[in-house]
Amino acid sequence: MKKLLLLFAVLLFASSGIQAATTVLKGKIYNHKDSLDFARIKIVTTGFTGMKQYEWYSDIEEDGSFKIELETEYAIEIYFFFKHKYIPLLLYPNSEIILKFNAKTFLEARKPETTVVQEGRGAQVNKWLHDFLNQYNLKFPSWEEKNRREEMSAPNYLEYKKSELEAKLQFAEKYRKGRWINDPVFQEWMEQHIKLISVRDFLSFNFVNNKKTGAGPYSMMGSDYYYFWDSYSQEFPKKIISFAYKRFVATYVNYDMLFIQQQSSDQKKASKKEQLKDMIEKLNADISGHSREAAMGILLGVHLDLPDLKQLIDADLVREVEDEEIHFQLLEKFKRVNGIVPELKKNISRIDLNEDERDVMGVIREKFPDKVILIDVWATWCGSCIRTMKEKYPSFVRQFKPEDVAFVFICVGSVENTWAQRVNELSFAAHHLIVSEDQFRRTQRGFNIQGLPRYILLNKKGRVELANAPGPGLELRNKITSLLGE
Repeated sequence: MKKLLLLFAVLLFASSGIQAATTVLKGKIYNHKDSLDFARIKIVTTGFTGMKQYEWYSDIEEDGSFKIELETEYAIEIYFFFKHKYIPLLLYPNSEIILKFNAKTFLEARKPETTVVQEGRGAQVNKWLHDFLNQYNLKFPSWEEKNRREEMSAPNYLEYKKSELEAKLQFAEKYRKGRWINDPVFQEWMEQHIKLISVRDFLSFNFVNNKKTGAGPYSMMGSDYYYFWDSYSQEFPKKIISFAYKRFVATYVNYDMLFIQQQSSDQKKASKKEQLKDMIEKLNADISGHSREAAMGILLGVHLDLPDLKQLIDADLVREVEDEEIHFQLLEKFKRVNGIVPELKKNISRIDLNEDERDVMGVIREKFPDKVILIDVWATWCGSCIRTMKEKYPSFVRQFKPEDVAFVFICVGSVENTWAQRVNELSFAAHHLIVSEDQFRRTQRGFNIQGLPRYILLNKKGRVELANAPGPGLELRNKITSLLGE
């Protein structure tokens, strides 16, 4: 399985109790070595609130092939990147999309999606998506929107956007019927994309500097200003597809938060705790649905980042955030800030490192002299890492004596309390350590680690036998057995 590296965040659905389905995105890039030795592709999406960005990476093999596996409960819109160019894609649970393209043609094309051959389950919906976006942009060019914003007053622009929105929705329905499209997910994506692009346009209207209106943004916080939000934003289900919606929620929350903060700042004599409580009360009164949950997450999360304010947040305030994803992220942060880490089970051996320790591998060698050492570099957000640890390691570890072989797991890019929870879920005895970002960077450079999981095999003298060893299985077992006989 292609090794996978996800940066910046925990896996998108790690907190969910629902079984996610595996989606595969793979393909082949022809002549990729001619593109400045660019050796990786990535896909990008965001959480439904727009609060986090999630990135999956895959190495490009010698023959140009790549493969990414991710777990998702529902369809999501992602951006597929090769170097500086990207194309949007819809990924369905249990789907497999195959992309094939020439590197030079893709990078030089004005519309790179036209250079890509798509195959597999999910290819057809993405052909619709790219064709629809092309037709939509021809019908409603961006330069026309820019001219309207500069020429119109705020009230006239609002009326224009209302009528334009209806015209765009009619265009989408005509497109769907003309191509006999009955896919409900694609229909939902079209609606979200159109409505929320309208929101983006409306928010970009310069209420402060527009010559035809003297109204500033705060004075526009009435019902007219919120027209494009209130009409559909609050009741959208969590399974949001489009990037536009996620960006929109973040913008919506930011506007609300600024307004609420301005109101609360009038209480100059109130304590910081009272001001925070007042902001939460106003937020609960003025905002509902997912926007309220996102605002709560942002409000509490920001305060947790401020050393002089983090103690104002208690467990009761965290519990007020009911959305599962945001609550999980906020709880992780709350535990980290307050140093709450679960105890490890008795069969788990923790290797403690000083924060300024520069030679992680040296510590491991010193701790396990005269033993063959298998090192597994993993992360709490790496789904394939965790599956391998739960499904393959228990039987694999039992094939060797603890006095002969040391199994050492180095956790990177993860929160300590989440690491402890994941380790406690394992059923086999092993040695575990979690490293800082700086410590991982040193190890990463030393072994050229570009994907997770990564297996490193050391012989009994502590020398590296395989810097990129196979995972637990017959090949690795034979290699370890051979080293034990030396």
